[in-house]
Amino acid sequence: MGYYSYLTGEMTFSRSLKRDEATKARPPESDPWQFYKLTEEKETRETYEGTLTITRVTGTELIHTDQVKAYEWESRLRMIVEKLPDDVTVSGYFERIGEEQPDMERLYVKGREVVSVRPTIMWPEP
Repeated sequence: MGYYSYLTGEMTFSRSLKRDEATKARPPESDPWQFYKLTEEKETRETYEGTLTITRVTGTELIHTDQVKAYEWESRLRMIVEKLPDDVTVSGYFERIGEEQPDMERLYVKGREVVSVRPTIMWPEP
């Protein structure tokens, strides 16, 4: 069975990745614990030699969002971030909400580090 979570969010890169950079950063499809894929924007142009398709890799997004066993979600994001070029910065976040409240977590990228943040519940004084 296992413990299930729900995932949301996306992250964008400060610039599009070049083909070799995207190939290096692309997560392996054979990994059963993979949660992310690179975000691709495709543009098709007609040239005198035929159709040209331009693909830009602009960020990373979730593969699954509903009822996921997210045990390795932080380490898999770290694998992508570590393979990005040094001049590429990442913005945005991913959020995980577990079956039992208040099990919530967000992943941010600060510099080259994946940072996990959990909310703090505070009671106001009457």
